[in-house]
Amino acid sequence: MKKIYLASALLIVILGVYLLPNEKKVTQYAVANCAMDAVLRNIGTPTNWTKWWPGKQVNDSTYTLLAKHIIVRDILVNGFNATVENSKTNTTLNFQYIPITTIKSKFELTSIYHFSSNPFRKMYEYIVYLNEKNEQKYLLAAIENHFNSIEKVYGFNIKEDRVKHAFLMTAKKVNATYPTMEEVYALISELKQYIKSKNGIEKDFPLFNVVPLNANQFEYMVAIPINGEIAATNKFIMKRMILGNILVADVKGGNANIELCKIELENYLRDHRKISPAMPFQQLITNRLTIKDSSKWVTTWNYPIF
Repeated sequence: MKKIYLASALLIVILGVYLLPNEKKVTQYAVANCAMDAVLRNIGTPTNWTKWWPGKQVNDSTYTLLAKHIIVRDILVNGFNATVENSKTNTTLNFQYIPITTIKSKFELTSIYHFSSNPFRKMYEYIVYLNEKNEQKYLLAAIENHFNSIEKVYGFNIKEDRVKHAFLMTAKKVNATYPTMEEVYALISELKQYIKSKNGIEKDFPLFNVVPLNANQFEYMVAIPINGEIAATNKFIMKRMILGNILVADVKGGNANIELCKIELENYLRDHRKISPAMPFQQLITNRLTIKDSSKWVTTWNYPIF
């Protein structure tokens, strides 16, 4: 009698498994405070995938995800299609991203699990699928984490701040070539001496920018924030700053990294629909004459915005 009950129970389980669908579709969502243009630059450009993918790149179309290999089959206008290799189930992925607002994006990951028609194999695959569903959730969580971070998206910690100093004492020169650091610091030294002669008090590190006037002329300006207004001359000019909004980003390294930071700041401006009413400028935190190793330079980019 007991054997009959066991056989009946097994038959019911097998019948139940047999009646399970041969395909299971699971869609998961995430939302990040990131402009769609920034998402497009990162996901829409395959060369940028290593910046946000939570695994390693194996080749042009294969990436690791935990213990699995994800093979990207199609790059779409707003996402991609992929298959999961070395999986115990036959799984395909569809990933899409859509804008919610100008600075918020939604990510949608649909996992489609294809099960065997063999009831015993199907039972095993359904058990495995419950675990693999969490692996796809891990991918989505990693993407959400990346695109919620300004530093990860742009490569630099860009902050919206307020202009701190109302008074700047400035000086500028025109060169036939891009100014050397020796020329820049020579002008800074002259400016410091003038401020001191007028009993001014320096309030922060010197500022610097360069404007190419044409192929053979570069105008460079230095400035030093001071405590209040002092007399100006033809060479040393007083400037009043509006204490408005400003983008600030710290960058460590030499000229290549400094220029890359500027590019990313300009990307941020476009992504967030900001306008810069004035020229951006560098703040020279480290003295580039005394610290010869450019990898140790610390510079702050500043972009006035509204």
